[in-house]
Order: sequence, then structure tokens, then C-alpha cells
Amino acid sequence: MVLARMTIWKFKHGNREQGVNALYELLTGLARSEKGFLGSMSLLSQDDENTITTMSIWETEEARADSDRFYKKAYETVQESLEGFPEVKKFRVYSAELKVGLHQ
Repeated sequence: MVLARMTIWKFKHGNREQGVNALYELLTGLARSEKGFLGSMSLLSQDDENTITTMSIWETEEARADSDRFYKKAYETVQESLEGFPEVKKFRVYSAELKVGLHQ
């Protein structure tokens, strides 16, 4: 069963760009080396200029649970720029398809 973790990060006004760069470097760098990591996305809200949603996809529940430790590190890295604790949601992946890797 493939699983996903979605985290919604709400930044203080004007801190999103700095936050997305820090999260991308930290989460992507750490996750890529983890057993069971299948991919990730970072989404910049078009409705709220201070919000970022990150999604990571994991091969097993154990792998997704193990990812909690580097999400904790990511939170500690950007917490001064946040408007509170990130909202975390967990999902079972029904389907997923991406044709290319993107980074802007």
C-alpha cells in the first residue's frame, strides 16, 4: 500500500519564499536517502501567498512514520517564520502520475 503525508505550512507575512527554499532543501535532501521514499511535491498556494503545502509519498506505513523525524527537524528550522504548527494529513494513495521532475 502506498501512502502520502501532506503538510500545510502557514508562514508569517513575507516569509514564504525563504520558507519554501529551506523546506525544499531540507525535506527533499533528507527524504531522497530514505528507504521507502517514492517522491514529493511542494505546492505554493495561489489563494494564500503565505502558505506552502508539501506532499511526500511513501512505499509503506513504516517508511511514512519514519519520516516524522525529519519533518520535526524541518519544523524546528522554520518555526520562527511560521504562524503556528503545520497541519498534517495522512492518506492512502489511490493513484499518482507525473511525467517529469520539476523544480522552479
